[in-house]
Amino acid sequence: MKQIIADRKFENGFELHHVDKLVTNRPIAIFTLKNTAKAYPSWQLAQWCCKNNLANGSEKVRQDASYEISDDSKKVIVDTERGYISLALDASNEYTVPRREGEGWPHILIEQDFPYKPKIFSCKKIMLDIDFCIDRVIDKHKEGERTDIHTAQFSWIFALADKKPGKGYDDFVWFGCPIYDARCDIPGFFAAQDGGKPENTGKYIYFIDGKNYLSEGVRIGKRTRLKIDVTQHMRDALQYAKEKHFIPYSELSDIVLNNTNLGWEITGTFDAALTIYSLSVEVEE
Repeated sequence: MKQIIADRKFENGFELHHVDKLVTNRPIAIFTLKNTAKAYPSWQLAQWCCKNNLANGSEKVRQDASYEISDDSKKVIVDTERGYISLALDASNEYTVPRREGEGWPHILIEQDFPYKPKIFSCKKIMLDIDFCIDRVIDKHKEGERTDIHTAQFSWIFALADKKPGKGYDDFVWFGCPIYDARCDIPGFFAAQDGGKPENTGKYIYFIDGKNYLSEGVRIGKRTRLKIDVTQHMRDALQYAKEKHFIPYSELSDIVLNNTNLGWEITGTFDAALTIYSLSVEVEE
């Protein structure tokens, strides 16, 4: 099995995305973990639709020698010795009123473009492995404010993309493993065109049913490890997208595992934090 995630201990720090993808998708800052990074970052931090910007925040060394990057609503803690990362987003410091339908929502995600991009239909096996804990989820809505559009979600998402030069180049499908959703015990299957906010991609989203890898809902404060064989699920996602007239100019045999992102998307007034202790994507070709 070949590991395709680079810098699994986050030793090289992060590029930072702007809060608004429509302004720029280029990095607006580089966090070098107080000049200890060993090379240029493989990881990015995404803070889409946030009012507060980590570029205006602080980067410091904590007493336990871990590194903290924070602003008034977000906190990222990285321990490069043990290889864990904590992502916290207090949406109560982002929303001044409850979010309405069609409005953007704050994110704190880690993202990576895979240096090696295996073809989905050439892989014998694609295995995900994550060890994590949802540390807290606090509902800050006032009585009567919360509706079904208000939640805190943690998902592991991949872009399955066509990288062959031609008419279909760079077209892609979003593939996701939903892990936690404050609205339900186990997040279910979801497939639709990306939308719901001004900077949506318009691409096809295919989230598999959490029951494929969760025997019970993720419990707050309980460390959990998931091993997920997504080989057939990714193939199903691509075939389903084709049937729905997405990726029209791409051959399924050309689609690769292009990049990944995971972390918090918070569409309601929740304060939430999680810790990822280890992360792995292995492929057998």
